[in-house]
Amino acid sequence: MNKKGIFLVKKSKKGFECKVEMSGKRFLIPLFYELKDDSLNKKECLVVIKNGEIKEIIVDGKKFSKKNEYYYMEKSHRKTNNSFKDNNKNTRTNKFIDNIKLPYDTKNVLKNNINLIDNFNLKLNKLVNFENGKFLYKSKNNNIHQFNKNLIYKVSENYYKKIKRQNLKLSKEMQVSIQWKMIVGLSNPSVYETSMILHHIYGFPYLPGQAIKGVVRNYIIEENFDFDESKALKDKDFCDIFGTDNKSFYKESRKGNIIFFDGYPITSPKINIDVMNVHYSDYYNGNLAPTDYQNPIPIYFLIVKDTSFNILIGSKEKEIDEYKIKNTPITEWIKIALQENGIGAKTSIGYGRFELQD
Repeated sequence: MNKKGIFLVKKSKKGFECKVEMSGKRFLIPLFYELKDDSLNKKECLVVIKNGEIKEIIVDGKKFSKKNEYYYMEKSHRKTNNSFKDNNKNTRTNKFIDNIKLPYDTKNVLKNNINLIDNFNLKLNKLVNFENGKFLYKSKNNNIHQFNKNLIYKVSENYYKKIKRQNLKLSKEMQVSIQWKMIVGLSNPSVYETSMILHHIYGFPYLPGQAIKGVVRNYIIEENFDFDESKALKDKDFCDIFGTDNKSFYKESRKGNIIFFDGYPITSPKINIDVMNVHYSDYYNGNLAPTDYQNPIPIYFLIVKDTSFNILIGSKEKEIDEYKIKNTPITEWIKIALQENGIGAKTSIGYGRFELQD
């Protein structure tokens, strides 16, 4: 799918930040594009989108140039995927099970039943692939796990039915979908170098209620109180919604009147492997200058993409539409915060941002 867009370029601390405005919405361009100055600002372009990702940008009839590192990384991934296809299926399974640190009898059971394990949280954190001294992700065509879409739908449906039986004043359900990629819980403790938040019972990725609340709270402080939390705590409406300590409008600690529920997926989540390359490891360790001959060290991590979630908030006190900050309903602040700021890690480069579904 091709869309017309307009470049919006501005100087940042690390060089230049570029967004493309399409159909009234702004999107960060992928990091593999080369941007040396702001000469493209306000310039028209054609954006090629595939599976929700920007694949090509065409300016004045020519493809926008990409960094050399991207082509090297893309070629490396193709070789890795081909090596998986060449191996025999049974050999792969047995080798994977041999690498797992589990009791001997448990391994024997898994040899014929490993595909029956449908809880991704257990597979990721208990069936750890320990190979050549490293913890590795096991994937097929870069797709880590196939979720049962019927089960996802049923679990989410039951969850929201239980919420509606709690005799609360609820907002309308807000259905949002990931614009690009999302990773929540990247720095959580894990046997891998990186992590992600998964439901401890059902094993699927979700949006924790406290994370949604934190993102919205911070966004409101930034937009309305000049990044100053102490100013926000003097605002009665802010304290009513989010709660407060004794250094606030109420001069006492209070809990907020709004309940932010966990956001469950309403479509089958897609989990892929992503990579960040550390190019100057010796420099960051304080040993050498940031020279080009240092070997890049790829760090792999899991991301969620092509997934939609349902967001719901409630209150015991009054109707949700009556809770406002600067005359704007709290539900609108939630939508704007998820679109503009995003949730989770790496939001400054476009991860974790959502768009509202009609």
